[in-house]
Amino acid sequence: MFQDIRQSRRSLREVLPGRQTPVSRSGKVKTGELIVSRSNRFSPLIFLLIIIVVVIGVVAISSLFSGAKIFVMPKSANLAFDKTVIDYTPVESMTFIPISESATLVATGQERISEKATGQVVIYNNYSTVSQKLIATTRLESKAGKIYRLVETITVPGQKTVAGKVTPGAVETKIIADVAGEDYNSPLTDFTIPGFKGGPRYDKFYARSKTPVTGGLIGSRPVVIEAEKSKAIKDLHASLIPKMLTQSRAQIPENFILYDSATNFEFNDKLVAGNGTSSQATLTSTISGTAYLLEEGRLITVLLASQSNDLNGLSVTMPNLRFLDVKIDSDKLTVTGTTKAVARVDANRLASALADQPKSQAGAIFNQFAEIQTAKVNLFPSWLRRFPQDPAKIKVELSPAS
Repeated sequence: MFQDIRQSRRSLREVLPGRQTPVSRSGKVKTGELIVSRSNRFSPLIFLLIIIVVVIGVVAISSLFSGAKIFVMPKSANLAFDKTVIDYTPVESMTFIPISESATLVATGQERISEKATGQVVIYNNYSTVSQKLIATTRLESKAGKIYRLVETITVPGQKTVAGKVTPGAVETKIIADVAGEDYNSPLTDFTIPGFKGGPRYDKFYARSKTPVTGGLIGSRPVVIEAEKSKAIKDLHASLIPKMLTQSRAQIPENFILYDSATNFEFNDKLVAGNGTSSQATLTSTISGTAYLLEEGRLITVLLASQSNDLNGLSVTMPNLRFLDVKIDSDKLTVTGTTKAVARVDANRLASALADQPKSQAGAIFNQFAEIQTAKVNLFPSWLRRFPQDPAKIKVELSPAS
């Protein structure tokens, strides 16, 4: 009986219709074929899932790495000027900081000289509290008996009393030897005033050297010939001008422009010969002057308005503006040369206008920008038909021709 019950037991797969387990001729269940049969039944679904995952991945990657490049050629105009006179006011001016440069020259020539010695003295008034005027050429006599004269008219102050002590009035002045030559060169010494001799002032007015008296000479000395001097001056000027311009441009306020032709230079040239019979001399040249500055934006506006073009009303730049020759005369500019005016393109504004727009609308959007001459769109990946939502992924490149 128990044996019959065991034989009647069947699996659920055997009972359910359509779920017959294949049996071999030997009576064994072909489980391998059942597995194969189940795999074949679900393979289309798995394949579909794979396709969906791939598509989603491609879309996600495309969105992540998508971008656009816009190649823009701005509107431009070539401007030519031939001594064109243009009204321009006002003009700003800037004073140059002086610059000096020296050169050593060899004195190859000779010159006859007759020079008087000079020096500085202090003249004292110990006569009274009343000041004393001494005119130019008043004589002073040194202890050695040499006569010197005042170079200019002076007034010697009177005595002063400080804390009960009387001090003479004093003034410093320059004297020059009465006669040329080395004999009147003198070390520090005291002087009297011969004009007061025989009177009470003679002993109360006196002078003392502030410096030795030097420079007296009769004879010949080496000298730089004029042709060499002129060449040296020319070379120094040629060296100083670019240095002055370079230094001055560092001081120009922002948005102003300085033209080399809108400058006025002044030079001070001084040749100092060597002492005694020295064959060397030092030439020093100092440059100073004034520059006239033009406000760059205003200059662009007046240049653009002086010629017919389709850029009026647009914000423009002139890359070669500084290469023009511009001369300034009062409230007039005389301009010579050529330059190119290029409309400014606001790359950020253009990128924002294109963001998340269909590629088919690019032309209509470009037409809203009067400063654009032509534009070319490059989307990537290439199958995209819409600009990225993020304006930062839209790169605007201006044509090098601008």
